[in-house]
Amino acid sequence: MRSLFVPDQLPELLAPAGFRWWIAGGYAIDLWLNRSTRAHEDLDVAVLRPAAPSVRSFLKGWDLQVSHDGTLTPWDGALALDRHAVWCRRGSDDAWAFELLFNDVSGSDWVFRRDARIRRPLASIGVDTLAGLPVLAPEIVLLFKAKQRRPRDEADLANTLPILDEARRRWLSDAIRLVHPEHTWLTVIDVPRA
Repeated sequence: MRSLFVPDQLPELLAPAGFRWWIAGGYAIDLWLNRSTRAHEDLDVAVLRPAAPSVRSFLKGWDLQVSHDGTLTPWDGALALDRHAVWCRRGSDDAWAFELLFNDVSGSDWVFRRDARIRRPLASIGVDTLAGLPVLAPEIVLLFKAKQRRPRDEADLANTLPILDEARRRWLSDAIRLVHPEHTWLTVIDVPRA
């Protein structure tokens, strides 16, 4: 599905929301790089799962559809733990504005939903761009992208890797090794060990 919104529209909409959010996906990579590398089909916005009731309340009146296994169903109650994506648009006749991606939390840690062994302090999961937009850390975005390895994911890795510092590369390498131990990205991401 395509999104109507672009990242610059989010601060005005979400500034009064009262919950933390970060631009995710391909837009996060481009914003972190401070340049456009490719066209984007949708706008992903990461939020923390504990904020789900606040998110739903803030977007009251919007058409909110939970995406799961290729189907959309109205978000009309609690968000089940196996549901992570909600498509959002102002009304049922409008184009989709963005997709919310609910990220899991344990205490003060972000938890990777595909493998709970992978965690980060919440304070380190996002960065602000030069334009002041909050984005999910590029190594976290790439970890999510490692699953599908579509051409756009490969391009995002190729564009990001040359300027990803050693600490971010090491974290990404360690995380991918846990989830996808035979992943081909490991040969280009790996940082020599001391």
